[in-house]
Amino acid sequence: GYQKITCLKYLEPKYPKLAIKRGYEGILILEILILKNGIVKEVFIRKSTGYDILDKAGVRAAFESKFYPLTKETNLNIEYTLKLNRR
Repeated sequence: GYQKITCLKYLEPKYPKLAIKRGYEGILILEILILKNGIVKEVFIRKSTGYDILDKAGVRAAFESKFYPLTKETNLNIEYTLKLNRR
Protein backbone atom coordinates (compact mmCIF):
# COMPACT_ATOMS: atom_id res chain seq x y z
CA GLY A 1 0.00 0.00 0.00
CA TYR A 2 0.74 3.65 -0.02
CA GLN A 3 2.59 5.28 2.86
CA LYS A 4 3.23 9.00 3.18
CA ILE A 5 6.76 9.85 4.32
CA THR A 6 7.27 13.21 6.00
CA CYS A 7 10.71 14.46 6.99
CA LEU A 8 10.75 16.27 10.33
CA LYS A 9 14.45 17.11 10.36
CA TYR A 10 16.32 17.21 7.05
CA LEU A 11 20.04 17.89 7.18
CA GLU A 12 22.23 18.90 4.28
CA PRO A 13 25.70 17.36 4.50
CA LYS A 14 28.34 19.58 6.11
CA TYR A 15 30.90 20.24 3.40
CA PRO A 16 34.28 19.10 4.76
CA LYS A 17 36.93 21.84 4.75
CA LEU A 18 39.43 19.56 3.02
CA ALA A 19 36.91 18.84 0.24
CA ILE A 20 36.38 22.59 -0.25
CA LYS A 21 40.13 23.20 -0.35
CA ARG A 22 40.62 20.47 -2.97
CA GLY A 23 37.54 21.44 -4.99
CA TYR A 24 35.74 18.10 -4.58
CA GLU A 25 32.16 17.94 -5.88
CA GLY A 26 29.72 15.18 -6.70
CA ILE A 27 26.26 13.69 -6.52
CA LEU A 28 25.59 11.13 -3.80
CA ILE A 29 22.62 8.79 -3.97
CA LEU A 30 21.73 6.96 -0.77
CA GLU A 31 19.09 4.45 0.25
CA ILE A 32 17.96 4.77 3.84
CA LEU A 33 15.97 2.39 6.01
CA ILE A 34 13.53 4.28 8.23
CA LEU A 35 12.17 2.53 11.32
CA LYS A 36 8.52 2.85 12.33
CA ASN A 37 9.48 5.47 14.92
CA GLY A 38 10.98 7.71 12.19
CA ILE A 39 14.63 7.05 13.04
CA VAL A 40 17.08 6.21 10.24
CA LYS A 41 18.44 2.73 10.99
CA GLU A 42 20.65 2.02 7.97
CA VAL A 43 22.19 4.00 5.11
CA PHE A 44 23.47 2.40 1.90
CA ILE A 45 25.47 4.19 -0.77
CA ARG A 46 23.82 3.54 -4.14
CA LYS A 47 26.02 5.98 -6.12
CA SER A 48 29.21 7.46 -4.72
CA THR A 49 30.49 10.98 -5.35
CA GLY A 50 33.85 9.39 -6.05
CA TYR A 51 35.25 11.02 -2.91
CA ASP A 52 35.15 9.11 0.38
CA ILE A 53 35.18 12.35 2.39
CA LEU A 54 32.01 13.61 0.65
CA ASP A 55 30.28 10.23 0.88
CA LYS A 56 30.90 10.10 4.64
CA ALA A 57 29.47 13.61 5.08
CA GLY A 58 26.30 12.58 3.23
CA VAL A 59 25.91 9.37 5.22
CA ARG A 60 26.28 11.33 8.49
CA ALA A 61 23.59 13.81 7.40
CA ALA A 62 21.23 10.98 6.42
CA PHE A 63 21.66 9.26 9.81
CA GLU A 64 20.86 12.55 11.58
CA SER A 65 17.65 13.13 9.60
CA LYS A 66 14.35 12.34 11.35
CA PHE A 67 10.99 11.34 9.91
CA TYR A 68 7.40 11.36 11.12
CA PRO A 69 6.48 7.93 12.58
CA LEU A 70 5.43 5.38 9.94
CA THR A 71 3.08 2.40 9.86
CA LYS A 72 5.95 0.10 8.80
CA GLU A 73 9.71 0.17 8.20
CA THR A 74 10.38 1.78 4.84
CA ASN A 75 13.26 2.23 2.41
CA LEU A 76 13.70 5.63 0.76
CA ASN A 77 16.19 6.90 -1.81
CA ILE A 78 17.65 10.35 -1.26
CA GLU A 79 20.06 12.37 -3.37
CA TYR A 80 22.54 14.99 -2.23
CA THR A 81 24.26 17.27 -4.72
CA LEU A 82 27.53 18.39 -3.16
CA LYS A 83 28.70 21.33 -5.22
CA LEU A 84 30.93 24.26 -4.47
CA ASN A 85 29.57 27.73 -5.18
CA ARG A 86 32.21 29.24 -7.40
CA ARG A 87 32.03 32.82 -8.59
